[in-house]
Amino acid sequence: MSQRMVVFFVLQLILVGRLAAQPTCPFVITSDADFLAATCTYVSGTTWDIDVDLSHSGATATLAIVVNLMDGGVRPSIGNLEISADRTSGSTVNVDLSIQGNLASFNLEDLGSMTLDPEADGNVFLFLLMNGSAGYVECHGIRSGSEIKGDVTEGLHFPFVEGCGGCAASLEYLKIGGDLLGDIRATGRVEVQRLEVTGDIGSASEPVDIWPGPTGGGIGTIQCTNFYGDIGPTVIIRRIQTSGVFDANVETVVVAVPGSGYGIDDPGIFIGSGDFGGLMYVQTQLDGVIHVPGDLLEGGAIDARTLTEDGAIIVDGNVDGDLDSDMDSLHTFNGMPGTIEVGGYLDFPLEISGDLRGSIEVGSWTNAPITVDGDVRQPVPSSSVT
Repeated sequence: MSQRMVVFFVLQLILVGRLAAQPTCPFVITSDADFLAATCTYVSGTTWDIDVDLSHSGATATLAIVVNLMDGGVRPSIGNLEISADRTSGSTVNVDLSIQGNLASFNLEDLGSMTLDPEADGNVFLFLLMNGSAGYVECHGIRSGSEIKGDVTEGLHFPFVEGCGGCAASLEYLKIGGDLLGDIRATGRVEVQRLEVTGDIGSASEPVDIWPGPTGGGIGTIQCTNFYGDIGPTVIIRRIQTSGVFDANVETVVVAVPGSGYGIDDPGIFIGSGDFGGLMYVQTQLDGVIHVPGDLLEGGAIDARTLTEDGAIIVDGNVDGDLDSDMDSLHTFNGMPGTIEVGGYLDFPLEISGDLRGSIEVGSWTNAPITVDGDVRQPVPSSSVT
C-alpha cells in the first residue's frame, strides 16, 4: 500500500469518526397541520437550534416538540427556536405549541430564545415544562401549568394577537423557580393572569418592567420574594404580593377582582417586609388593601382616589411620604367608606371631599389636619377632624 493511500485511508477514518461523534437530535417534532418542515441543527455540547415552518388550512393546529433525554440521562437544550406559522386560507391560524418530555417530564434543560416570524400570520400559544433557564421568549400566550424551574433572563414578549379584532394575549399561569430578570411587555395588550416567581423579580441594579401594553391589559396575581421595577400602566390589578421588599412603582386604574375573575386571593398590594419609597397610583378605585409593613418614606406616595368599603391603606410604621401622587401636600379622597390605618405617626394632611363612612386610625400622633367636607358617619379615633 502506497503512502498516499495510507494517508487517504486515515483521513477517511477521521471524517467517519467525526460524523459518528455528532449526537442524534433528541427532539421529536410533530404537528397536525397540513404542512410541517422542521430542522434540528446541532450547535455544540448538548445544544441544538430548531427551525419550524408550518401552514394549515384550518383555524387551529397543534405543534409538539417532545424532548428526549440523551445518553446517560443528560437533558438537552435548545439554543434558538424559530417558528413560522401561516394559514393557507382564512385570516390566521392559532397554534398550540407544547414543549415537554414524555409523560409531562422536565427533560428540557435550557432555552436560549424562542422567536416568531414577524411576517407570518399565525398565533402561537405555548405550554412549556423545563428544568433549567430560559432567555427571551416570544409568544401570543402561555398556557396554564407551564413551569420554568430556573431563571428567565431576558424576559417575555407578547405580540399582537392576529385575526380577532384586538384580543388580548394571555399569560394564564406560569411558575418560575428562579428569578425573573427581564421585562414582561406586550405590543398590543396582555392579561397576566397568574405569575408565581419563587425568587426575585428584577434586581436592585437591574429593575424590570411589567407592562401589559399600550392598549390596556391587566394583572391577576403576581407573587415573588423581592420586586424591583415598575408595574403598569394597566387597567386593573388584582393582587401583588411579595414576601420581601417592594422597590417599585405601580400605576393602575383600579385594584379589584377582574370581571372575568382571573388571578387568586383577595385584591390588594401586599408588601412582605421593609419600607416603601416608590409610587402607587390607583386612578379611580381601590377595592382592596395596600399594606406597607414598615414606613412610607419621604418621597414615597400612595394615591388612591376612591376607597370602597373593602378598600384600605395600611402603613404599620410612620408616614413621612405622601398619600398623594402629585406631592402637593394634600390628598383628597372622593368620599371614603374604606380605611386608612397608620401604626406610627401621620405627618400629612388629608381631605375627604364627601362623607367619611370608614375610619382613619393613627397609632401615634398627627401634626396634619384631616378635613371632611361631608358628614362623619363613624368616629375617627386618634386623629383630629376639622
